[in-house]
Amino acid sequence: MPNVQAPSFLSGKAKQFGLPNPKAGFADIHRNIEQGLLLDPLRSEHKIASNFPRTPFAKMVLLAVQIYEQNAATVQQMLDETLQKATAVDGVTGEKGLANYSALAVRAIAHIVGLFDRVYPNLLARAVWIDYDSGGGHGHHDALNVGMFAFGLDLMVDFGYPPVQYGGWESEKVRWYYSTAAHNTVVVDGRNQRGEAGRHTLWATVKGVQAIRVSAPAVYGIPQFERTLVMVDVSDKDFYVLDIFRVVGGSTHDRFMHSTFGSGGSPPRRREAPAGGDGRGGPLAPSAQFPQAPPREGARVGRFAFGTAAGAADERGRTDEEHAADGAAWMRC
Repeated sequence: MPNVQAPSFLSGKAKQFGLPNPKAGFADIHRNIEQGLLLDPLRSEHKIASNFPRTPFAKMVLLAVQIYEQNAATVQQMLDETLQKATAVDGVTGEKGLANYSALAVRAIAHIVGLFDRVYPNLLARAVWIDYDSGGGHGHHDALNVGMFAFGLDLMVDFGYPPVQYGGWESEKVRWYYSTAAHNTVVVDGRNQRGEAGRHTLWATVKGVQAIRVSAPAVYGIPQFERTLVMVDVSDKDFYVLDIFRVVGGSTHDRFMHSTFGSGGSPPRRREAPAGGDGRGGPLAPSAQFPQAPPREGARVGRFAFGTAAGAADERGRTDEEHAADGAAWMRC
């Protein structure tokens, strides 16, 4: 609902300072916003001049706020050209001053891409990422953890800041967030990873194919702990990812893959716990075995799937309660 006092206040200021637009009514106010705030900066760029890439990003927003359908092609071209320049030198602008000016463009890109992703549903290109290390400040035990963004969704959601409201930093919920088993990686002998870093041993990109390999044996103190990801484009929309995990050392390798929440209705296949049980020499807790009955139709299920190094992999429809029990069972072992 418009503020009926706005015209009288603004018209009084216009008279006081001798402004050309009288702002006597809402039509005058609308014209002032359009001409003075949206169009004038585009005609007089020096009024919004700032460090690159803030000025072109500001112009994109001004064009989009006006008549987006009419300006869409121009905005898209400006965005493409600006992103190329903003990431030309190892993903940054080449601006000197690593802690400030080099990071300025990265922050600006994150902001503008976040805005225009609401307009272009497919603006954020599909992407697969991999974590190099374990531990560190605000870090988890998650070396070689992977994630995927595609179709406008975060398909393999990673845990963020732990839920310290449930008993502080040593609660089971917090320890589950930190644990290696809560991430899309391999657990060796049922242990969390050490606080160590890995390194990439392959980086390749050609038209339609991108690949990376990361090695981090120090996180478990074993000869080999290495993951290779290859993303292959099938079309502008479709793609697939080849994921190769090599582990040498230890006696039990449990591979975990987590996804986001969804709905379940069809019964999952049942697989008994592999030999060795929980990977610690004991049987899995009842809550950590595959359910015999399907979840109720339309129920929200947990983001959990499980496989073994032998290659068996079954997706499970897990209710929130079962998922929580899973985490508790792993933490107690």
